[in-house]
Amino acid sequence: MSKLPSVLITLALALTLLAGCSPGEAPPSAPPAAEATDPAAALTADRAGNPIVPPAEAERIIALAPSVTQTLVHLGLADKLVAVDTGSATVEGIPVGLPLVDMLSPDGEMLLTLDADLALCSAMTGYDGSDPLKLLAGAGTCVAAIPSSVNIEGIRADLMFIADLVGRHDEGTAIVSELDAGIQEVRDAVSGAAKKTVYFEIASAPAAYSFGAETFLNEMIETAGGENIFADMTGWLAVSEEQVVARDPDVIFTNVTYIDAPVDEILSREALRGVTAVRDGQVFYVDNFSSSLSNEYILQAIREMAAAMHPDLWPTE
Repeated sequence: MSKLPSVLITLALALTLLAGCSPGEAPPSAPPAAEATDPAAALTADRAGNPIVPPAEAERIIALAPSVTQTLVHLGLADKLVAVDTGSATVEGIPVGLPLVDMLSPDGEMLLTLDADLALCSAMTGYDGSDPLKLLAGAGTCVAAIPSSVNIEGIRADLMFIADLVGRHDEGTAIVSELDAGIQEVRDAVSGAAKKTVYFEIASAPAAYSFGAETFLNEMIETAGGENIFADMTGWLAVSEEQVVARDPDVIFTNVTYIDAPVDEILSREALRGVTAVRDGQVFYVDNFSSSLSNEYILQAIREMAAAMHPDLWPTE
């Protein structure tokens, strides 16, 4: 896997009735509608709980996580990007020639020269306790962290946080609506099907990794009509072939991209020969970006899993 993982804030402004005006004196005019309903005005903390002051205009943006970069492009802000992390280099739609920086330890001095209004990062930036974006924050750039959400509701909230922060509330709302409609379409299609038990491999043997409950991927499997064989555990998990054999999944998914032919590699493992999924040839690759990044593009991976598990109910497009 190329990367391991890692609250929709709404504004309710009350109009205050002013008393004590002199006879014949008109009350002050209400503020313009755009100001009265500016969602960014309600944002006082980022998704990690750190205090922020939103920029007046997000004209120059640094994105230090592929999930964030994808969402910014989806919101129509590709032309506002002035730098992205190296993992975002292949995100469709980013301008050619953007500076590429290390997501984990970005060069704060270099980023400072970009005169950015906004820098968005994941929890992986400064994961070691360092504060590589301190220089940016000290220079007045709004630095906001968006840790990887553990469920789909959190992904919706992340999207709307970004949309509100960059002044694209309506566009964000439309994307959330599309996501919800797509998820409901899948749920409706597979609602009558027997659940398939699933092992999802996000790192290959001999250092295999998967996940349990309290991860967005676990909820994605359930949405697609499956049941994670490690749902009785939580978080991201190192797993053994013995555990997989003992739990005998009906289906195996992989999103590994760092080895050739990951499906064939799983099918060829001697230790898994007796597993139902391997014996029946029910091993499938799922798009890496849409199954490893916690943003609205999870819908693609949900659809791929539904098609693999229930081809008669959700056929491959």
